[in-house]
Amino acid sequence: MFTPFQQLEKVKYTYLHKQELIICFADKGIAIYREEAPVQVSAVSPWYACRFNDWLLFQAENEGPVQYLQTGSWQQPAGILEGSFLLYKALTDGNTIYIPAANKLQAFNEHLQPVNTYSVGRAPAAIYKDKYFRLVPHLSGFSLADNTKLWEVSNDAFLEDKTMLPESYFSLQNGLLIIRSKFESFKNYLTAFDASTGIITWQHHGFLPATQYIGDEIFVFSYLMTPGLQGRLCIINRENGEILKDADLTDELTQQGFKASDYYRLVKQDHYLYIMAGYGKALYAFNMNTDKIDWQYKFNIPAQWLTDIKLYNDSLFITDEQENVHVLKRS
Repeated sequence: MFTPFQQLEKVKYTYLHKQELIICFADKGIAIYREEAPVQVSAVSPWYACRFNDWLLFQAENEGPVQYLQTGSWQQPAGILEGSFLLYKALTDGNTIYIPAANKLQAFNEHLQPVNTYSVGRAPAAIYKDKYFRLVPHLSGFSLADNTKLWEVSNDAFLEDKTMLPESYFSLQNGLLIIRSKFESFKNYLTAFDASTGIITWQHHGFLPATQYIGDEIFVFSYLMTPGLQGRLCIINRENGEILKDADLTDELTQQGFKASDYYRLVKQDHYLYIMAGYGKALYAFNMNTDKIDWQYKFNIPAQWLTDIKLYNDSLFITDEQENVHVLKRS
């Protein structure tokens, strides 16, 4: 279904925004992918970059000034937010972005004009409707205006790692705090809390989910040794927790040579899931109508694993751990 087309080297980040693919190179600045080639829009090679509505924000070095470009208007010169910021900890609740700087949060509106400053100590895990949230020592909600604690989940045995929960384990989705973790000993849970109250809205357990958010749904795809081989695709409505699909794929994944306990990333187009196997260095086209693999491709590359996948204009962009992006074009 796809064939190798080109390779881009020294790529730190790729972002999909509306109808554009943005590429941040380690040595060739920032580019957008047009007519099957990158076109430079900034000579700055960012230490870190992120998207906020129609803006691309980036830093040449950590805790330096933040530069920004308006997507779709790439000919305009970059603007600058003066100050010392931790852009990689920036949070947004829609039309406002909150960027930590020296034990405070600086808020900017949708035009990147400063609108407020909040003293909240270390950067929170998420912000939503004038509230901010922390994961440790307890999952808690606070008032952004005065730091008042609004609620706390005291039984936080599922937050066993007190130092960091990776993004794949925690997400704020439409007023729900969704956490993939151990809610109690020896049982793996996917739990959604109401961000306003801290009350559990829905919860699933009994499997070790590797979650990914696609549209309004949560996709759980796994192939594990628990204790025998177990392949599974579960699709969950993230608003109410309804299980829309729960398929046993053990036989299919075993026959197709999947590697147990691999790291998988997904992109969706129509009724196909394109599955990137990180350590197996493979790509699969999974037909959700038939629950079968229709096509697969093995990467013969020096890198030890793959890290990311994006779908743009009928091409797949696969990143490896050596910062190469392998472009596969629909054949």
